[in-house]
Order: sequence, then C-alpha cells, then structure tokens
Amino acid sequence: TLAALAAATVGCDENSTSLEIYKQATITFEGEAWKSVIASNSSSFDFMTEDYVWEDNNTSLTSRPKFTTSEWGSYYGGGCTVSNYGSGDLAAQGSYAYDLYVYKEGAADSRTGCGAEGSDNFIVFYGNLESLATVMGVDCRPEIYFRDGKPRTIESCQINSTTYFVNVVENGNTFSPKLAEGEQIKVYATGFDSEGKTTATATFTLATYGSTVKDWTTWDLSSLGEVVKVTFNILGGHSDDYGMTSPKYFALDNIKVKWQE
Repeated sequence: TLAALAAATVGCDENSTSLEIYKQATITFEGEAWKSVIASNSSSFDFMTEDYVWEDNNTSLTSRPKFTTSEWGSYYGGGCTVSNYGSGDLAAQGSYAYDLYVYKEGAADSRTGCGAEGSDNFIVFYGNLESLATVMGVDCRPEIYFRDGKPRTIESCQINSTTYFVNVVENGNTFSPKLAEGEQIKVYATGFDSEGKTTATATFTLATYGSTVKDWTTWDLSSLGEVVKVTFNILGGHSDDYGMTSPKYFALDNIKVKWQE
C-alpha cells in the first residue's frame, strides 16, 4: 500500500514566521490499483505493448516504453514495468526469457515475497545510452516522471539485480563474458527540473568483479533535488562494437517521494 504523511517545519526570525507543509509517500507498487499493470509473462518480449503504462495515483509518478518500432518489441527501446517474478535459480531463470525476474536468494520461480522487505511487487528497468547509440541518435534510457509536472524530491529507493543480470555477470553467456577483474557495472540516475535542465546525477555500483548486488539495497537519490523527471543509465563491463554486452537490467522498489504542499 502507499504510505503518505504530511510534515510541517517552522522557520522563524525576529520579523516573521514561515510554515512549510510537506507530504511524503513511499511507492511500494502494492495493492489493488497495481494489479492491472503487473507483468503477466516472465519475458518482457511477450508482455510489453506500446500502450503499456503504470502510474501512482498519489504522486502521479509514471513511466511508459520509450519507443515501440523495433522488431524486438516495445521494451527494446527502454522502459520499466511492474513485476512480481523472483528467483535465485540461475540455471532455470537466468536467461533473457526470464528478464522480468528479480534475484532472490533461495527462491525458486516465485511470484510472492521477492520485492523489497518481503513485498511482492517492484519495477524492472531495461535500457541505456552509450557513445555509439548517441552518434546514431538512439536514447534507450528508461525514465520515470511526474505526469502533473509538479517538482518533487525522490529521497531514495531500493535497488536490486535481476536474475538474468546476475547470471551473465557471474557466469557469462553466448553474447557476453562474465565480468573480468577490474570491471564494474554502475547505474546512473539523472534528475531534470521543470525547465528540462539537469539537476544532478547519483551513481550506484551494481556489480564489480567478484561481487554482485543480490539483495534490496537502499540508494540515496536526495542529491538530485526537486525533479519532474529522472532518467536511468546502466553502463560498464565488457563491450563490443554495439556497446555493453551484459544485460541492461536492474530493479527498483520503495521509491520515497517528498514534496511541498
């Protein structure tokens, strides 16, 4: 369920008193309102359509696929979807056919309890922007934004790896070798204000050689300040002529938002 809380702070000087009222909400992706947008298939290729969209009724935070013209499906252009698939079985759910699975140690193809703090639902992101793609004019960075255009502060979220990502960075596959010594993969969150100007970028290391994030971990995003949009980029590891070869996936949950009333 969504948690909302109004908070007041008072600032005083010898001539005036100011009262600022703030609201806070944690978007957990749980509850009846989210059921219609939860992935009904473990593969984004089979699930995502061009009209897919989710939105939080309390904050208007929303997202949709970036573009849908590719033969590989709508998700191929970058986006994020609500999911509740989870597994720690890399052999069974460690391929692209299971790209909407979050990693959960000890879980075997579960649809309950794999979200942050034992919840069920979360969002899975796909896509990035690299130098080659920039030259080609293709920006596949997934994004979330407040549809009402009102600036808010995203204070933090919880981040985790997908099962597909963990399997490839640790074991490699036909398309990508496992992470080598000295390599790392990072996720970048960049905020934008109401004028479209960049506010700041926050960075989270998702995997390094010999160490991969495999549990929900808090990511402080407060440095982005007040934003109307946040884009996400994932970069690192082995690259070929087309860019990053490791899966361009990660999962978020429990997005904490604060705004002035």
